[in-house]
Amino acid sequence: KKKFRYTHTRRLMHLLVVFACAAFAAQQVLAADLPPCNINASAISVSGLSAGAFMAVQFHVAYSKTIMAAGIIAGGPYYCAQGEITTALTECMNFPEGVDINKLIADTDKFATLNEIDATSNMATDHVWLYSGTRDTVVKSAAMKKLEQFYQHYITGGSVQSDFSEVSEHGWPTLDYGTACTHLGSPYILKCNYDASGKILTNAYGTLKPAVAPISSNLIEFSQAGYAGADLALSGFAYVPAACRKNSTRNALCKLHVNFHGCEQSIEFLQNTYVSNIGLNGYAEANDIVVLYPQSGKNALKENPNGCFDWWGYTDKQYAVQKGPQMAAVRKMMDVLMGN
Repeated sequence: KKKFRYTHTRRLMHLLVVFACAAFAAQQVLAADLPPCNINASAISVSGLSAGAFMAVQFHVAYSKTIMAAGIIAGGPYYCAQGEITTALTECMNFPEGVDINKLIADTDKFATLNEIDATSNMATDHVWLYSGTRDTVVKSAAMKKLEQFYQHYITGGSVQSDFSEVSEHGWPTLDYGTACTHLGSPYILKCNYDASGKILTNAYGTLKPAVAPISSNLIEFSQAGYAGADLALSGFAYVPAACRKNSTRNALCKLHVNFHGCEQSIEFLQNTYVSNIGLNGYAEANDIVVLYPQSGKNALKENPNGCFDWWGYTDKQYAVQKGPQMAAVRKMMDVLMGN
C-alpha cells in the first residue's frame, strides 16, 4: 500500500507539472506583441486606481515632458511612501494628515535637479482629475486632498479638478458594472451610475464622442517577457482600435492612454475583467484612443502578494524615478506602441 501511495503521488505530481507547463505554454502562444500604432506624441495621458493611482502619479511626475494629463482614483502624492512599506500603509493610506507636502515637493524638485525625472515645469499646463469616495475605507480622502495640494503647487496654467463628494467605497466607479457602490471587495469595480472613465478622458482630451461597444478583437493580450526585471505578470493588455494601427485603412492619428490597475486586479487575479469593464475601451473605440494596460505580477517574497504596482520600493530604490524597473518597462511599452 505504501508503494502504491508513493507511485500514485508521483504520478499526480507529474500530471500537475505537465498541466502547469501546458497552461504556461498556452498563455505564451496566446500573447501577442504590441503593434506599432500612429500615436500623437502630444496626446498621452495616464490613470490609475489605488496602488495604480500612486503609480500613475509617479509616472506622470517622472515623465511629465511626455504626459499631459492624469486621472487619479484613491491615490496620494508623489513619493509619499519614501521607500518604506510601513509609511505606505500608515501615513499614505490611513493617516494622511501626517503627510508633509512641503517635504514631498522638495524631494520632487531634488529628483528633477538630478535629472532623475523630467523638469517639474512640464506640469504647469497639465490637466488632472482627482476622485475619492466618501466611504473609501482603504485610502482615506485626506490622501487625495494632499495630492490635490501637491498638484496645485506645480499646475499653474492647466487645471486640477476634484470630486470628493460621491458616496462610494474603494474601487473604480462605473455607470453600470460591478458591485454595489458602497461595497468593499473584489473586483473593486463599483456600479455607481458614475462615469469615471468618461470624466478622466474628457478632462484629458476635451469633448469626446459617446462611448460605443468595444470590439473584442481589439483588446489584445501581449507578452511582457521583453520587460524582464520589473516584477510584471507574464502578459499585459492593450485596447487598440483598428484605425490606430500603422498602415491601417483609415490610418488615424491616435491618442494614447496608460491605465494602472490596483492591487488584486491584475491578470493573475481577474484575467481580463478589470481591463474589459472599467469603461475606457468604449471611449477608446469611438475616439481613436489606444489604451495600454500594463500588468503587475505578484511576489510574496518581495512583500507584494497582491500584485500591486510598486509605489513603495519593492523592486528597487529608484522605483519612483525614470530608472525604476516598472517605470522604465512601461515607458518601453509606450515606445513600442509609438514605433520608436
